[in-house]
Formats: sequence, structure tokens, C-alpha cells
Amino acid sequence: TKDAKLVKVRSYLVQNCTKGRVNKSKYVYLGCREKDKKFLVKLSWKSNKDPKILWKKTVPSAVMVMEIIGDRLFVGLKNGLLQLWDIQKDECIENIKLFSSTFSVSTVKGENITLASKNGDVARISKNGKIQWKTKITKEKIVGIYEDEDYILIINTIGEQFHIKYRSGKLKKHRYHNLKLGGNPGLSSSIIKYRERFVITGYGGIWSFRHRNFNNSIHQYMRDPLMRIIHQHPFGFYSGDDNESVCFWSLGDIKIKVENFEPPLQNSEEYNELKSQ
Repeated sequence: TKDAKLVKVRSYLVQNCTKGRVNKSKYVYLGCREKDKKFLVKLSWKSNKDPKILWKKTVPSAVMVMEIIGDRLFVGLKNGLLQLWDIQKDECIENIKLFSSTFSVSTVKGENITLASKNGDVARISKNGKIQWKTKITKEKIVGIYEDEDYILIINTIGEQFHIKYRSGKLKKHRYHNLKLGGNPGLSSSIIKYRERFVITGYGGIWSFRHRNFNNSIHQYMRDPLMRIIHQHPFGFYSGDDNESVCFWSLGDIKIKVENFEPPLQNSEEYNELKSQ
């Protein structure tokens, strides 16, 4: 946004900030490390004020994914352990050994969280920590996940896409496209849905296909480094890459329109002006 700013929390905390999540109370949760020590950090983040560290607590392994559902914070660790934290009490209330390998990606819909692992495992957990189902769908690392109305879309590093039923975890559809989505093993792909189209960014490429028609897909291969979708709006999306550049993409023809970042478009007039440049 226009008011975005870079804030230095503490040098020893931000050596490896894995991921952050913000809840409605303006608290930010970060997974950090200092040498061999791993921490979960809670910041107080209020407008026009620098963030304040409220606490930092040691966790047994590096934080890989984090999601918030109501007053619960789900923390997936590198050793495959899932921690359930009570946000009100600021304490871990349950440890669940979910995977044998590290967490890779996660998504939340309603009061359920779906998590995936480096070894191709997928699990769905309720807000209270109950495992609804757990399954293995691929041998490759899962790098992208998106929960739609009646299924969950899973993408792995070699471009396979899996549609699994969100209630049972059973495989619904499977397709393969030769698109490398993983790139750096430590990074994941971004997935958004616009009307009837899925758009997926990966390492050196972007992939778009119709919601109900897998054969109607668009691939673009580029020499760009891994891209991540950073903002979506009705006319397209902004992406950022490893070269610190931000671009605007039109979802109509999937072409780069702008090379310099501007605040998100507010109306159709701004979009039409952008297209005419």
C-alpha cells in the first residue's frame, strides 16, 4: 500500500523470517531463528507506530507454515510437528505429529486448515485440532495449494495438478503439464482464482487454465526468477520476483503491462489508462 514501510525488528530475529500472519487484533506472528535456536515471535502492530515485540518463545524446529483460524494459531514445523496455539492465552495447547517430513504449503477455508508436506502428503485439520483425513497423493514436493468450492487444487514441483475432495481427501482428477513450479526448494508457488480461471506462478513461468477445462490452458515460459502473486484485484494481479521487480498482469491475455509497482487499481478508468500505456 502507499503507507507500507520497512521496519527493523531486531537483527537477530530477522535472520530467517519464515512467514508471518496477522489477526484482527493487529498482532503479527513470525517464525524466526538465531543460529541454532528457533522462535515464534508475537508483535503488536498498530497504525502509525513501530511494531513492538510482545514475546518470543522457543519452538522445537523451524517454522515453515502458519495459519490463523479464529483464536487458534496453527504452526507447522520443519520436523513435521503441527502446533496448535491459543492466541488469547499465548500458549501452545497441543502438539500433533502430522507428517514425517517438513511442511511445504497450507490454506484455510472456513474453520478448517489443509496442509501439505515436502513428501507429497496432504491433511485436513479442524479448528479444534481434529484430523479429518490424511492422504499421500504424490512423491514430489507439493508447492501450491488452493481450496475451491468442492475440491482442493494441489500442484507439485513437476507441474502435476491434483483435484481432491475436501470432505474425504479422495482423488477426484489428475492432470500433468510439463511446467516447473518449484524452483528454489525452499519456495512455493502462488495460486489465485479469477472468475473461471486459475492462475499459477512458478519458477520461470506462469500457467493459466480454465476452472472446468484442463485442455484450455495457457503456458508462458520466461527467464524470470520465481514469481509470487502479491496482490489481486478485479482486473489482474501484481507479482514480485527475486530481482525485486514488481509487474502487473492482465488476466485477459496474461501479458506484462507495467514494470513499476503502483498502488492497486481502484476502478476501470485506471485500468483502461494502464492498458493504453
